[in-house]
Amino acid sequence: DYERQERAGLLTRAAAQELSLQRVKALRYGREGKDYFWVQDQTPRMIMHPYRPELDGQDLSSYRDPRGNRIFMEFAERVRRDRQGYVSYVWQWQDDATRLAPKESYVQGFAPGGWVVGTGMYVDDVRAQLEGIRGNLVRIILGIVILVGLVLVYLVLQSLRAERKRS
Repeated sequence: DYERQERAGLLTRAAAQELSLQRVKALRYGREGKDYFWVQDQTPRMIMHPYRPELDGQDLSSYRDPRGNRIFMEFAERVRRDRQGYVSYVWQWQDDATRLAPKESYVQGFAPGGWVVGTGMYVDDVRAQLEGIRGNLVRIILGIVILVGLVLVYLVLQSLRAERKRS
């Protein structure tokens, strides 16, 4: 929206980018409202990270996660190569810098700003959701099996009664 306003001459590039960053910084989603988006450039230099503002403006080309992956370089490379994609790494748990967890992030390029915009999901959250779905499916299938079993028992009993009457 702000980029379109810039092209229309309603905003300067600096104003459009600043307004965009403010909006993206405030975006939250997820069950607890703690999932977020960050913006970096291709250097990679962090432009905006809502939970790690100390990274803003920093060159992150040598930044490594606990596994040794240069994650911000991987984000930039994924966008350079494919314009978008997924990257696996380890990162702090939401707003708790003391807790680290495996994460899978999706990044996409925004060419007019030369930006890489990303967001991610914690692998443990996905596993927990899948376990919940699996548990629900098991209960549903078990309920259906019991219901079908009861209907079959009823039909067998009805058939036996009808057969006894006929005999």
